[in-house]
Amino acid sequence: MRLFQYVFLIRNQFNLIKLPQVKHFSSLKRVAVCISVDIVAGTRSLHSFSVKMKKTAFSVNRSGNSSHENTLKFSDYDCIGFDLDNTLVKYKLTELMTLEYDMLAKYMVEVKGYDSKYLLMPFSKDIGFVQRCLFVDFERGNLVKLGAKGEVIKASHGTRFLSESEIKDTYGPEQLWKDGLTYIKDPLEAWRGPLSDKVRPLLDYFDAPSALVFARTVNTIDESGDMPVKYNVWPDVLDGLKHMFNPENFDSGEGYFHSMRSDVSKYVHPVDHQVVVWLKSLKQRGKKLFLLTGSGMSFASVVAEHSLGPDWRSLFDIVISLARKPWFFIADKEERPFMTVCEPSLVKENKVAVPQLNCHVRYEQGSWDGLRIALGDANGKENGGKVLYVGDNIIQDVYSPVEYTKCQTVAICEEMGAHMTFEGSDKLVDEFLLSSDWGSFFASHGIISYWSDVLSKYSKLCVPSINACAAKPIDYPFKIGYYPGCPPC
Repeated sequence: MRLFQYVFLIRNQFNLIKLPQVKHFSSLKRVAVCISVDIVAGTRSLHSFSVKMKKTAFSVNRSGNSSHENTLKFSDYDCIGFDLDNTLVKYKLTELMTLEYDMLAKYMVEVKGYDSKYLLMPFSKDIGFVQRCLFVDFERGNLVKLGAKGEVIKASHGTRFLSESEIKDTYGPEQLWKDGLTYIKDPLEAWRGPLSDKVRPLLDYFDAPSALVFARTVNTIDESGDMPVKYNVWPDVLDGLKHMFNPENFDSGEGYFHSMRSDVSKYVHPVDHQVVVWLKSLKQRGKKLFLLTGSGMSFASVVAEHSLGPDWRSLFDIVISLARKPWFFIADKEERPFMTVCEPSLVKENKVAVPQLNCHVRYEQGSWDGLRIALGDANGKENGGKVLYVGDNIIQDVYSPVEYTKCQTVAICEEMGAHMTFEGSDKLVDEFLLSSDWGSFFASHGIISYWSDVLSKYSKLCVPSINACAAKPIDYPFKIGYYPGCPPC
C-alpha cells in the first residue's frame, strides 16, 4: 500500500494535513468537495505528482451555474415552485413508514398469499435495513446500493448482506452492474422502458418500506427450499403499492389514507410558522409561488393544512395536484392539459392548456410547457423569467427539472440532518435516517453513491430541511453546495 500526504490549497495558501490512513483518493475528493478546496498530493517517494481540483462537485453543474456564480439567493428568482410532501410538509418518518410497511405486508399475505412468518414481523425489528433510493434487482431478489459509476458498493439478497466476493460473483469482478449502468445513462428511459421490468429505485419515503417487504418475501421463498432461477416478487409488491396509494381510496373509510386523515398529527409535524412567514415574505417581494405536488388534492389539503395552516392555499399563486412528475416536466400542453377541479366534490370540469395563476382555482395534472406560459403571462417575462424549484425526490424534483427545463433546483435531503443540527429547526432525527445496515446515504467505503453524485450535478443547493432556508432572509447568499455543512459519509 502506498501512503500519501496531502496538502489542502486554500486560497492559494498551502496547509499540510497528514492523513496516513487514507487509501482511496476518492475519499479525499469527498473532503475537498465539502470544504471547497483544491488538492495537491504527493507520495513519500521522490516520484511526486499533483492533482488540482478545478471545481468542486457543486461549483459548476447542469443547473446553469457559471464559474462566477457561487451563491444562491431566493430573492434573485422571479418564480419559485415547491413540492409538498417531504418538502413543505415534514413527516414523522418512522411512524409513517411503519404504517406503510404494515399495510403493504398485510396485502402481501392476505391478497397475494405469501407466508406471514417474516412479513408480519414488526417493522421496527429491521428498521435499519431500510434506506431511501435503494435499487431493487427484481430477478435476483437483491437490493443494491449503487455507486456514482454504476458499481455495486453494497448489496443484499433478501435481508442477508452479500460479501465482497459474492458481489463480484454476482455482478462481475469490477462490481459493475449492467442494469445499473443502463439506468445511469438515462433514468427516465429506464423508468418507462424495458429496464423497468428488471430494476426500480425506491425514490422516496412512501415506497422505501417496500424494500423490507421485498427482502422478507425473498427470505420466505428461499427458506422453502424452492429457490427460483428468477424471482417474481416485485410485481406483487408493486400491486400492493398501487392499491395502497390509489387516490380513489381516500374516501373509502379504510386503508392508508383513512389512517392518515383520522390521525394526521401522528404522522405529520405541525405548522412551522417560520416557514409560513418566509413564504409570505417571498410573495411580498413580488415572487410568483407555485405548489406542484404528485398527491391528490384531497390528501394534499389534509397534510398542507396541518403543516402550513388553514390559509395554506393563499401562500401560492397557483396550486397543481396529481402533477405526475417527472413527466410533468417533459410533456407539452397539448399532450398533458390541466384539469380544473370543482370542489368540494372534486369533479373534473374541463381541460385547460394554460392555467391561470389563481389560488382559488384547483388544477390537476398538466405540464411544465403550460405552466411556464402562465408564469410568463403573470410577470411579463419570457418563460416566467428565472425559475427555481424546491423538492425532495431526486429524479422527479431535482434531475428532471434541470435536464428538461430551464429551472434551477434546491434539493431537500433529510438524510443530511441525521447527524447535524441546523439553524431555524430543532433536531428532529428519525431512527430510520441513521440506516445502521446500509451506512451513509452519501457514500460507502470511500465511494460516492450514485444519488450523491446526482445531487452534486443537478441541484444548486442541498439542504436537510426547508427550515434551513426559512431561517435566513430571502436575500441571504447561500454558498452553492451542501448547507449548512457537508453530510456524513
